[in-house]
Amino acid sequence: MGDAPVEIRRVEMGGLPVVRLSTKAGKGWLRLVITPGQTDKPVQALRLVMRIDGNGANFSVKPFIVETHLKTGRRAELPGTPGKRVQLKPGEWHDLSGAFHCMPFPDGRRAHFVVDLPQGVDVLLADVSVDGFDAEVAPEAETELRAKRAVPLADFGVRKVENLAKWLEAPAVFGSSIEKFEGRLRGWALTRAETLYWTDNIDGPRHPFKPAERVETIDRITLTHGFDFPLEPAPPESFSIMILNAEGAREPVWPKTSLVSQTYTIPVPKKSKMPRDRQEHIVLLWGPISTSGLTIQLEQVAEILKRNKFNFRISYHTSPLKDHPLAKHWVDPVDIDQPKMTIFFERFVEFDRGFDETFKVFYMNLDWLSRPTLSTAKVFANVVLCPTPYRQEELTETFRNSKVVHLPWPSKFSPKETFERKRDDKRIRVLYVGNDYDESSRKHPFAVIEAIEKLERDDIVFDLKFRSTLPAVVRNSLLSNPRVDKLIDKPTSHDVIAKLYDDADVNLIPNACEGNGLSILESWASGTIPAVLDGHPMTDVTSPENSFRIDAIQNGQKEYAPLYETDSDRICRFLNELDTSVVDEKMAAVAAMRDDLVKRETDLEHAIVSCAMMSGIRTKGLRLRVEHAHMAIKGEDWKPRSGNRVKKLMFSDDSWHPFRKEPDLVDVMMTTSKRPWCLRESFKMLLESIHSSPYRHRLMLAVDTLDEETMGVIAAHASEIDHVVWTGSQHGLPYLWNSMLDLVKNITCRTEEKPDYVCYIQDDCLIRDPSKYFSTMVGIAREAMPGYLGYVSAYFTEVHPGFADFEWNGERVVASDTVDGKNFMATPEVLASVGRLPWWFDDGSRRGNPGPHRGSHFDLWQWKESPNSLLNQNRISLVLPDLCEHIAQTSEESTWKNDTTDSNVKQRIAENRIYVTREY
Repeated sequence: MGDAPVEIRRVEMGGLPVVRLSTKAGKGWLRLVITPGQTDKPVQALRLVMRIDGNGANFSVKPFIVETHLKTGRRAELPGTPGKRVQLKPGEWHDLSGAFHCMPFPDGRRAHFVVDLPQGVDVLLADVSVDGFDAEVAPEAETELRAKRAVPLADFGVRKVENLAKWLEAPAVFGSSIEKFEGRLRGWALTRAETLYWTDNIDGPRHPFKPAERVETIDRITLTHGFDFPLEPAPPESFSIMILNAEGAREPVWPKTSLVSQTYTIPVPKKSKMPRDRQEHIVLLWGPISTSGLTIQLEQVAEILKRNKFNFRISYHTSPLKDHPLAKHWVDPVDIDQPKMTIFFERFVEFDRGFDETFKVFYMNLDWLSRPTLSTAKVFANVVLCPTPYRQEELTETFRNSKVVHLPWPSKFSPKETFERKRDDKRIRVLYVGNDYDESSRKHPFAVIEAIEKLERDDIVFDLKFRSTLPAVVRNSLLSNPRVDKLIDKPTSHDVIAKLYDDADVNLIPNACEGNGLSILESWASGTIPAVLDGHPMTDVTSPENSFRIDAIQNGQKEYAPLYETDSDRICRFLNELDTSVVDEKMAAVAAMRDDLVKRETDLEHAIVSCAMMSGIRTKGLRLRVEHAHMAIKGEDWKPRSGNRVKKLMFSDDSWHPFRKEPDLVDVMMTTSKRPWCLRESFKMLLESIHSSPYRHRLMLAVDTLDEETMGVIAAHASEIDHVVWTGSQHGLPYLWNSMLDLVKNITCRTEEKPDYVCYIQDDCLIRDPSKYFSTMVGIAREAMPGYLGYVSAYFTEVHPGFADFEWNGERVVASDTVDGKNFMATPEVLASVGRLPWWFDDGSRRGNPGPHRGSHFDLWQWKESPNSLLNQNRISLVLPDLCEHIAQTSEESTWKNDTTDSNVKQRIAENRIYVTREY
């Protein structure tokens, strides 16, 4: 083979021609690049029939699609098609197939398939098939698909191949999607086969069907390889089904099976439901339900939510383990619908319904913090939880839009009441918990086992735990070693793992990198001393008193965590230097940590509950509490009552303050329409307020029907305006408001700076004292519980009387369910939860310009018919009556021909034509 990383030979196996790729041993991947077949087709499909020979329980391959620059040869992964590892058993043939929909690539670029292969193995290829298929994209989906460039129609799946010759004779099926619904089988299959067959028994009859109908996928892509036919006789609610590509086939092409089972039980899908009109009081946990990864942290948070009676759902880009206790909380990503709060583990993704309005918490895991994840999270996350202090200053600067909190994480094992002396005077018990026995494991299993073999001490005994079966020669060698007391190389129960920790004196954790250090925490909770590599963030989590350090060298980076490398000599040196007296000293230091470990549990619960409260989510008790605070004394006099209860509800609890971001940026919107005299006066006071403000601002001006005088006002202050939206003819305030909301979001994405608040003011609303306008508005918003707060407004009219009065920092405050639309301020999340203008009601009438049937367009947010009105959200708006006044009171001055003079307001009150949304 020489210096080449791979040797390619044609060989014959069982009378069939096969290509053998012999890869050289080394770290990382060997990349196989495959050119698609019909490059003019939007759907590109690939099938590999392959086998891997080598030492190992399983081997990972990673197939995906990339964009290639034909001139430079540079390849880039596409945002909509992240590669996923697929596990193959050694010595067995597998069908690995998948398909992608690609939008047209720019000139000089094209798609290529890439398959990352392990090194130090023989890869046998019996077939490499590529094909292209036609498809149509719905017009409304084109923009999104162009941004993603390519999306998976069928993720790469594995099928075990028993009879290679017969498998290769049958037509390839590159991908499929199948479901049973109301007695029918429907879906699609990308294949050149004219006929496929279904059966519920591999020894039973085959039923032919033709995949030739038009069908639309969830990405609004229409294929011509669909089917939809009745299952006769009607089957039971669930049944095992297989799809075959030949009548005499004995191996199914669907489903994408695991390496153990060749059948699959099709669940009955829920009937699709219409999206909700309002946010649901649930927490969404975005994280994996699997055997490893961040499932432990997800389980810890789920227990807290259960204990505090918060409803929650779980979703992720990979399917959950079906027998996991949390699987009942699973929701498909396409069915995520307006959660109040979302906690993102590992990845940070945007979903279709409710992402803008949900309160977003991001759990920071350094070794999974990819650049795509970072680019989204740093713009939209409200709170970022960092379990380690490593690089926190850098991360705080990166996440300027968020509150970054260092939250030392608790162990999944509750700390023991007492830590008894476990080690006898003769031996030190060392625990090693590994993953798989292969080169890709970050736990250095080869080096650990070699060190155990080389160790010359007889007073150290080892307990070894692996996730999968060891190679026979390795297993037999360990079993014959007198220093190995326990060897477990299969999945086992939580209790067994806990017992291993309890019995150990030292936990050997030579992990190449760490994002959190759960093994360290589990060690401490069990009274065991962790032995970690001497590098970050391990040394940031531990101290020399409560841990051992193993010599290592930095050898690269895994996302935002350093990668370290050690070897058997370094591990053996550490083991040989272990001293019983030092072990006793460090055990005492670990025992002294119990109070801190208990505090970590309470701190995590406090963090989760505080963030839930800030999001506005309600448990039953919280909902009753808010309603009680809203209750007013009934009687003929409708004037607001004392607001002490509301004030206490909104301001007395400061436990959530550690998770509050200090406000910095306030976006300001002003609208005007053919009232240059009005704009000139109010705009001047607004600019003075911005100059006097302790905060940063981006000023946006929207002009409905731009005229020359208004243009003159704008020109005089052009250098102080960040954005101007104007129309040549009248479109109405709802149009301008919706345009401004879109503008704020676009600016946020472009600048990567999200405003803490968005303040809206109309041209007829005059700020009285610019020196305190923003400090007062933002000040009260900053102090009020965000989960209960709706809008903060500086304009008060008796037409919106509110339901309670109180004093805050010397200012009169009116608590109300409605505010006048001339001025209000809220967080971007609250504005998104209320929604856009205008609303459509059950009577089919569209409210808003060119003239409402009931109230003005901003008032429409506040009626009970509006599903997301602040009243329906159980939020309270706070009005500061003394900060602004109205300067266009006569009907001639009003764009709506409304008379808001004192005499007319008094008449409205006398006629009871006021905004009252609660009973008095």
